[in-house]
Amino acid sequence: MTGFDSQSYALRRFENVKINQSVTKNSLAKWLPIKHPAIISLNSISQEKGATFFSHAYHPLAVTLKEKFIERLGPILREELVWSMLSQLLLGMRLVHKNGLAIRVVDINHVLLTPGFRVRYGCVGISDVLDFESRKSVKELQVEDMQKLGILLVASAARTNFSSSSIEQGRAIIRQNYSSQFCDMIDVLL
Repeated sequence: MTGFDSQSYALRRFENVKINQSVTKNSLAKWLPIKHPAIISLNSISQEKGATFFSHAYHPLAVTLKEKFIERLGPILREELVWSMLSQLLLGMRLVHKNGLAIRVVDINHVLLTPGFRVRYGCVGISDVLDFESRKSVKELQVEDMQKLGILLVASAARTNFSSSSIEQGRAIIRQNYSSQFCDMIDVLL
C-alpha cells in the first residue's frame, strides 16, 4: 500500500476486533515516536467495519529469520553474524524498553532480515492492541522479550526451531560451536 506521503507500507488486517478507539490511539501514540534501524516503524492504526488495520514501514526483499535460517538448509551461522544480529536487536530492544514498552513479538516469524544483513523487529504495536487486557506488567513483558531474544538467537544460529521447552538441545549446539563469551550472553538472556 502507498500512503498519502508516497511511501510504501505493509498493511495488516485483523477481522472482528472489538477494541475501544482509545486503545488504538494510545498504542499508536506510544509507538509512533519509536524510530530505530532495528524496528520496523508503526505508521498508523485504523478501524473500519469491525476490522483493525496496522500500517508499518515496508522493506522490499525482507524475509523472516524462519524463512532465511530455518526453512533453508545450511550450516550453523558464523559467530560474527550472530553477534551482529544480537547487537542490532539488543539496541532496538533497549530503546523500546527505555520508553516503557515491550516488543512482544520477539520470534523467528516476526523478526525480518533486510538487505545489508539488517535485522528488524516487525509487527510492533499489534500485540498492544489485540492483547490490551494482558495481566502482565510491562516489566514482565520486557523480561519475556529478553528470554525470547535468547531463544531466537539459538534457533537462528543452530538453524533449528526451538521452543522454551526444547532449548537445551540448541544450547548444546551453541556450546560446541561458539565462544564461551557468546554462550555466557545466551545464558544471561535466557
